[in-house]
Amino acid sequence: MAGETEQKKGRVGALLAKRWLDRTTRVRADWVNPDRVAKTKLTLEKAVYNDVQDVFSFDLGGQFREGDYEGENFLAECKNYDKSSDLPKHFRAFLAHCYRAVATKHFMADHFFWIAFAPHGGTLWEEIATVDKVKTAVLHKDLIDVNFTSDQTPADAYDPDTAALVSERIWMLILSEKQVDHLTLSQKHHGVIEEHIINNAKEIER
Repeated sequence: MAGETEQKKGRVGALLAKRWLDRTTRVRADWVNPDRVAKTKLTLEKAVYNDVQDVFSFDLGGQFREGDYEGENFLAECKNYDKSSDLPKHFRAFLAHCYRAVATKHFMADHFFWIAFAPHGGTLWEEIATVDKVKTAVLHKDLIDVNFTSDQTPADAYDPDTAALVSERIWMLILSEKQVDHLTLSQKHHGVIEEHIINNAKEIER
């Protein structure tokens, strides 16, 4: 029962994050796990892959619409927690998963969003996604199988250039349900802007 409650809460958090992202009008969060199409795009195999259980997945995915990043994709992990609790452990796994996505040249690995409903690592905020933190995550004993096969020596196979790319592509977003409900565009206003964007695109095509 507790597992079902957590799963439902996670789904609510992902949908809130999608709403917030969409209503910035700067990105389009098209895919939300575990929707059928999303599941395929957002799920990656670990380096040690023996069966269908040896995978991990991101919660959201989509594309930038405007500005310098227009057309680039993103993968997002969303944690709908009231307190930081074990967020550091989950963030460490997130970094290892991002490394895997970059190392395998996943088509959506242009950017990675960490979206949480509780902050963590406040005293180390500037260092939370540094190359050193990525390295620590990738080489962590509980996460070795994400990026390295059993015949590899992780310390030797680890690539600092890949870790640097991961570090550069991390976005840290802290949300709250109140913020999403009251500090984003209303559905009505969002619809007006979307209509303008669509009409403007049609004029450009003519």
